[in-house]
Amino acid sequence: MTNEDSTSIRGRGFLTKDDRKYLMGEKENPPEGSARRQKHRRIRERLENAIIDFQIIEQRLPDKDIEQVFEPAYDWGRERRKLNEEGKLEEYPQTGDFINGLVSFFNFFAYSMALGRIQQVNNLRNLVMTEGIESGLRKFMLNYHQDYLEYQASIQVEVTERDAMQNYLVNIDRSIPEKPNEAAEEILRLYNENRIPADFAQQLWDHYVGNYEDE
Repeated sequence: MTNEDSTSIRGRGFLTKDDRKYLMGEKENPPEGSARRQKHRRIRERLENAIIDFQIIEQRLPDKDIEQVFEPAYDWGRERRKLNEEGKLEEYPQTGDFINGLVSFFNFFAYSMALGRIQQVNNLRNLVMTEGIESGLRKFMLNYHQDYLEYQASIQVEVTERDAMQNYLVNIDRSIPEKPNEAAEEILRLYNENRIPADFAQQLWDHYVGNYEDE
């Protein structure tokens, strides 16, 4: 499978361009041994500090700046409303890097909570989500509403379908379109939505798409 160049023109976040190349497997001579461990340590520290910095961002960044940062999300909402007005109730606008990044953040958060494999961490996941959403909505209400509004969020994660992994992957394999371009699109969708593991995605890609890329 091919990846877009993650180090192109986008400016630095908490990851450096070198970090991105390394994590995406695009670095020609990746560090090894102690250098590799130091690389991971620096990334972990910057990630942790970036999360802690949200306490300052949330409290001190002016609303005007917040609106500019989240303009892609507002644009998405305006496009969604336009589709509704046209009667296209089941259609959604395309999502760009910013919204995909938001999805990835919650993906990362949920995955990190699941790594603990203990009920208390699941409880913490729900607490963080509900308290964060409720607090943000109350802050908006206090700043912009004439009436006091109390919010109560409810986060509930349920297993909606259960199947043996091997059976699941077999059924996925059978559902891949035969046409290479359609197969490529479907495999990337399944992989990006975390519906198939990376090694299985590569197997599907090699079988349904790889031979045609060489022609």
